[in-house]
Amino acid sequence: MLRCEARFKPAELIRFSRGDIVRVNFGFRIGNELGGNHYAIIIDTRNNKSSGLVTVIPLTSVKPTSAQNEYSHWLKVGVKDIAQQRCKKLLEETNRYAAELEKAIDQLSESKAITKDDIDRIKREVDATRQKYEVAKRNVDEVNKMHDGSIANVGQIVTVSKQRILYPLKNSDVLYACSCATDDMQEISKIVTKLFIDRGLKP
Repeated sequence: MLRCEARFKPAELIRFSRGDIVRVNFGFRIGNELGGNHYAIIIDTRNNKSSGLVTVIPLTSVKPTSAQNEYSHWLKVGVKDIAQQRCKKLLEETNRYAAELEKAIDQLSESKAITKDDIDRIKREVDATRQKYEVAKRNVDEVNKMHDGSIANVGQIVTVSKQRILYPLKNSDVLYACSCATDDMQEISKIVTKLFIDRGLKP
């Protein structure tokens, strides 16, 4: 669901960087235009945080009928692989927080006197561990819905309102810190140049 335009403030969102992977509601489109919800790659070289627009390349899953062509690039590292790497890191962070919490509880149990500061510290560590777990779980749930293989539909490059971005919008959202591999971004840049720049320079 798109956010209300009157209340939308792009400056309150995370900063989007080139190569970031986002989930976008492209809405209803016609003909061969890609519509509906798709993962996409941020293509802006430098996007102003206060800007309400961002340029993206839509992604689709590899299907038995998918065929390579000059308008697309098959990612060497697909969205599912990228998200799985992010999940692994989040789970490692969650386990580290849990270990620190267990250590703090053990130290507290050995203490003769428990102060309010001790209780507040434990509460903070419990909250931090819970938050890490919830973020990790949301990312794992997202990965479980993904298909293997991703195709960057470079020919469908489009500028959209940031209101169309479903997530990530904050650093605790699914897909936060998930970025396209450098090799894939270089190949995508070559196709963008070939399709939209080089041809325009030829007589």
